[in-house]
Amino acid sequence: MGFVLGAVGAIFFAIASILFRLGQRTRPDDDGHLTSVVTNVVILGAIASVVDWSPWSWPGSVGLAAGGIIGSVFGRYSLLRAIRLIGPTRSNAFITAAPLVTATLGWMILGESLAPVEIVAGALVVTGLLGIVRTDRTMEGPESRAPFTVYVVAAGIPMFFGSAFVVQRWALAQFPGSMTGAFIGVVSAMFVVVVIDTFRGRLGSRIRGNARAFPWHYVGAGALTSAGIMSQFRALELVEAWVVGLLQATQVLWTMVLSVLVLGHEEHITAGLIFNVLLILLGVGGMIAA
Repeated sequence: MGFVLGAVGAIFFAIASILFRLGQRTRPDDDGHLTSVVTNVVILGAIASVVDWSPWSWPGSVGLAAGGIIGSVFGRYSLLRAIRLIGPTRSNAFITAAPLVTATLGWMILGESLAPVEIVAGALVVTGLLGIVRTDRTMEGPESRAPFTVYVVAAGIPMFFGSAFVVQRWALAQFPGSMTGAFIGVVSAMFVVVVIDTFRGRLGSRIRGNARAFPWHYVGAGALTSAGIMSQFRALELVEAWVVGLLQATQVLWTMVLSVLVLGHEEHITAGLIFNVLLILLGVGGMIAA
């Protein structure tokens, strides 16, 4: 069941990426971060209010809060910035490197195994990602005009999400409960996002913009990320953190298919992109087989 939940979560996140991109078409100054995380809090809060909570654990709750901030603040910020500038497929391709971070940290912190074949498979993933950057920078298309720093930001996606998987799995061992754990994480993330937007003087404009035109795409994306987070947390209770990271990596495949169907030529799918995505998936498959 853990494998199924991990895979379903990846599909939810892939659809959410498309909705984020659709919403960004009409909101040039809002990537949907605040709206989506508030939606997470509303949905997960409603669920957390009707489930039984485990005995309180300060180490576990702090770990869940930290994991939520790492993933839902920094990881999602990096992802949404990249989605706007290089598209959902390329952005989600970087998530495939999350298992490398997760496996390494899981081995160092959680004592999980890391076989040599997984290292080789991980090298294929990195090669595919570097191939995407290289081909985008040398071919005609909107991605070639994106600043190289966008790819640096995108590189933070697997670092943050991979780290979050490990922290969350450790915290769940101290404070069991996938729904309550997910809620603690998103509440912490919302607090940080609100503080950041307030400090940067854009919280008011976000609220006024949403009042003028309700952000249906971002709310839908937030609802789907909530479903993805719930699936992800439940999977973390059932299987190792690196396995969840691997299943999360399939998100790029679902995103590419959906991008072709929904976004059409806007996504600029090239033969080079397809080749490198397949190379990445080969590496992911190798890590699963190991």
